[in-house]
Amino acid sequence: MNTLRNQFFLGVAVVLLSSAICYSQDIDSDFQQALNMVSVPPGLPCCRVFYDDVQEAADFFVSKHSDTATVEFLQTKIEDPNSRKLALLSLAKLAPANEAAENALYEQIYAKRHSAITAIAYLDPDGGRRIAEILFSHPGPWYVRKAAAEILVGFGAQSSLEMLKHMQPDEKDPTVKIALESAIPQLEYRLTKLPLGKQAGCHG
Repeated sequence: MNTLRNQFFLGVAVVLLSSAICYSQDIDSDFQQALNMVSVPPGLPCCRVFYDDVQEAADFFVSKHSDTATVEFLQTKIEDPNSRKLALLSLAKLAPANEAAENALYEQIYAKRHSAITAIAYLDPDGGRRIAEILFSHPGPWYVRKAAAEILVGFGAQSSLEMLKHMQPDEKDPTVKIALESAIPQLEYRLTKLPLGKQAGCHG
């Protein structure tokens, strides 16, 4: 009986291990396939690859992978300059619905990975707005809060406008204060003067 039980557990372990190996190969294969979709050849310097170039590839990848293991995988790919933009945008696209991805994105942003915050401008308006509001309203480096205010010009709702106006008088950082002075009238103009169909999705 013990021998039979041991064989059973050994068989289960082999199946689980095989599944994990296959999954690992699948995610790596799918990411490479996504990378091959990038319109700018990945061998070019990372500064020559823009988020517009990797939009379709990121959508393809996150349609297949979206769990915690995916977040950990993308964090390793961010370290490679050839796959950084695709990994960052994929991470950002997962962030609105995945807490692990959102936390990982914040880590990248606060680690002075300046292109990480730009990825937020390529999210859907609701997801991008929520993350930008969090980044602006929480204490953080001036460059993060400045970029968040600029993104809210394109994604902000009336509640975003009220938040910016409320925080403006007490803002201490001169660079962020200037950003607010620019963002508030632009956002107000977008919300009150532009047709509804043209209000959302303006990339910052």
